[in-house]
This record gives sequence, structure tokens and C-alpha cells, in this order.
Amino acid sequence: MPPFEEMSLAAILLLLAASSLFDRHLLRRLLAFNIIGTGIFLILMSLVGQNAMAAAHGLVVTGLLVALLGTALGALLIRRLERLEQAGEMTSAKGNRAS
Repeated sequence: MPPFEEMSLAAILLLLAASSLFDRHLLRRLLAFNIIGTGIFLILMSLVGQNAMAAAHGLVVTGLLVALLGTALGALLIRRLERLEQAGEMTSAKGNRAS
């Protein structure tokens, strides 16, 4: 039976993050996905028995590394998207002044 504290912490993290998934701000969505991933990793570690602890740690560390790289990629894409939107607004503002 998994420890109650770890499972309840993971459930709280998942519920809080799920409420942020519907936000319009992309960075908040990215952070919500990270919190959900952390909750899932907590659930996985609490479900592992004592016999497979080393294998579970290896899988969770690998998952954390992949999540970190995914977050970096997501942050770069959000930054690029905001730059493109600002450039589009500047272009449309210049076009409106010329006419």
C-alpha cells in the first residue's frame, strides 16, 4: 500500500495544475504541464515496491530529464511565438499608418 502522504500530495498537485491548463497564457500552461508531470512521478514512486526501487529511480530520473528538455523546448517556442506576434503587430501598425 502506497504512503498516504505521497499520494495526497500528488493528487493535490494534479488538481491544482489541471485548473491552470485552460488559461490563455502559454507559460502558465507549460508550468501546469510540469506540475502534472511532477505529480505523476510522485505517484509512480509511491507505487513502487522495495524490490524494484533502483529501477524506479532510474526511470524517474530519465523522465525528469526528458521533462526538463521538453520544458526548455516549450519555453523557446513560446518566446519565438511571442516575438512573431509582436513583429506582426508592428507590421500591421506600420501598414495602417501608411494608408
